[in-house]
Amino acid sequence: MKPNCVTSRFFVKLPHAVKLHLILTSRKCQVLWDEMNHFVSNLQYYIMFEVLEVSWSNLVKELEAAKDLDDLLAAHEKYLYSIIEKSLLGERSQNLNKILFTLFDLILRFRSQADRLYEGINELQSRTTDSSSQDKARLQRPSNKKSSEPGSWLGEGRKDLTRRAGEFLRNMGQDIDAIAKEYSSVFEGFISQLPIQQHVDLKFLMFRLDFTEFYSQLRPSTGGKLLL
Repeated sequence: MKPNCVTSRFFVKLPHAVKLHLILTSRKCQVLWDEMNHFVSNLQYYIMFEVLEVSWSNLVKELEAAKDLDDLLAAHEKYLYSIIEKSLLGERSQNLNKILFTLFDLILRFRSQADRLYEGINELQSRTTDSSSQDKARLQRPSNKKSSEPGSWLGEGRKDLTRRAGEFLRNMGQDIDAIAKEYSSVFEGFISQLPIQQHVDLKFLMFRLDFTEFYSQLRPSTGGKLLL
């Protein structure tokens, strides 16, 4: 996500209707980004510290206690098995694995939409600046009867810019809403499956993702069923 200061430079120059669309769309984008960032950050923390770090520590202890080659091979097999199971890559976690990759696909889709949004904002900023410069230059020149007519190029250009900006922001808002709705549904399904997994360490992931119990309060309304 790019910083919101991108929009602050030309915000005051926008028509009121475009400002409202920009505020609403930017807010939707930021809220969804916060949700996805929360998920990715805590999943990364879980993989790094609850899976890899703990598994490696156990492997080192077993290697030091090994008496022969068979013990070394057994310790290594146990190490690999632990990582695979805790990382939702084992056979018992295939359903969760599919949901997880669905979430990743949605996150990548959102990233593309966010890039489109801020590229569009940059383009709008550039065109707004150019339009303001042209207006300033026109005011400094002697009045031209042709340019002051209602159908002049500059007047129509500003109207067209406002119309296109409004359409672009409305479409982006609808696309972000669709991704947010699908993401919430799939994520709630993912959360609802964690408590019934056999591996005890997945409870740490559940705790990190839902430490405020926000999703736990939503789960009773879904009956604990997987939402896809």
